[in-house]
Parts: sequence; structure tokens; C-alpha cells
Amino acid sequence: TACIPNTSDVKENGITIETESLGFNYPGSDKRSLNNINLKISQGEKILVTGSNGAGKSTLLRLLSGLLEPETGAMYVTDNYMNRLDEDSYRAQSGSLLQGETLFDGTIRDNILFGNKSIDNEDLKWALDNVGLTPFVKTFPNGLETHIRPGGNELSASDIQKILLARSIVNRPNILFLEEPTDKMDEATSQQIIDFLLAGENKWTLVVASKNPVWREKSSRSITISDGKIINDIML
Repeated sequence: TACIPNTSDVKENGITIETESLGFNYPGSDKRSLNNINLKISQGEKILVTGSNGAGKSTLLRLLSGLLEPETGAMYVTDNYMNRLDEDSYRAQSGSLLQGETLFDGTIRDNILFGNKSIDNEDLKWALDNVGLTPFVKTFPNGLETHIRPGGNELSASDIQKILLARSIVNRPNILFLEEPTDKMDEATSQQIIDFLLAGENKWTLVVASKNPVWREKSSRSITISDGKIINDIML
């Protein structure tokens, strides 16, 4: 069962995630995607998840973010005072950029805010600046009101990734789940954004699955998955 976040002032209190013998199997698959996952993730940790293709990295991030429900075991999400968080509270404090996410038919602003009416212009500008989107937006006569087609086919892969990344951070989340969030960008831009995401002033917890070695240099913890199991969990 997933016992996910009912709380007040979660942003100030922080979030702790604990899993007990978490397991998951995709329907129709004979191979167990994740098995016996036991983790405790505390507020502010910067965690790099590594493993070969098909090891279970994507499944783990989807379970931890609440997009998938575990088949076996349990997941508990609490604030610093051990208050359980309900699903809505948890998602309100989370951000994610996972494989398969796309842009929809609408303006650049719509695609970043994703229906969240509580985001103010200051937070929107902060997100645009820190993912390097501000110069890009300024090239359009209509700026943030520029309309883009489903999938953003008229945009570069790098700019699409930046818009999706801005979407994941614009609410200044307590916890971020990211899958190869900069792999479509050039090396210099990727380095700059990774430095921002791992910077000490950003108190969010970050769980990222990536093959880019730059992440390891500034992450605080590394988790390695093989065949659906954690085979290494070390502080860096």
C-alpha cells in the first residue's frame, strides 16, 4: 500500500520517504521490475540513481513520485513531525521530469504552469532564468503567450527539455524526480543546469536517474539498481 502525504506547511517542514520491501511488476511481464526495495530518503538529499537499461530505475522513480502504486510492500511519506501526507499534498510539493513527458497544445506559459493557478510571475521568471529559457522566450513576439503544437515539434529537443524542466521546478518543490533531464542539451548548458539543480541554496530533495557523470560529482548519495534490486547505496 502507498501511504502518501495530509499536512500543513510541508514546504517549511520537509518530506521524508520510507519504503519497506517495495515491489512492482508490470502487467503481462514475467520479470519482476522491482523487488524488496528498502529506502529512507530525507529532505535535502541529492541522490543519483544508476544502473543498466531495464534495471528498474524508471520504475523506482515512478513509484517514489506516486505515479505508480506498489504491488507489494509499503511506502510512507511524512513531514518532519511524522504527519502522514495525503496524495494531493505530496504531489503539490513534488516536481518531476520523467521519460515520456511531452508538451501539449497551448502556450509556453500554459505548458510550464500546467494548470497551477497559484504560481506567481516571480516564480515563473525564476524557473525560466534557471533553466536558460529566458533568451529563448524573448525571441518570440508573443513571448510566453506563443502557441506551440502538441509535442512541440516546431521546437528543438533542447528547448522542449528546458520547458519540461521549468514545469518541474516552477512550484519550487520540496522533492524533484528527474530522468536524464539535460541529455538533449549541449555540454555547457547541461553543466550549468546540473549545477543549479544541485546547488546548496536549493533545499529540495533530488532523485535523478542519469548516465551523465557530472551528477556524481555533486550528489550526496548514489544508489545502484540491478535486476530490480538495490545492489549499492552509498554516501558520496
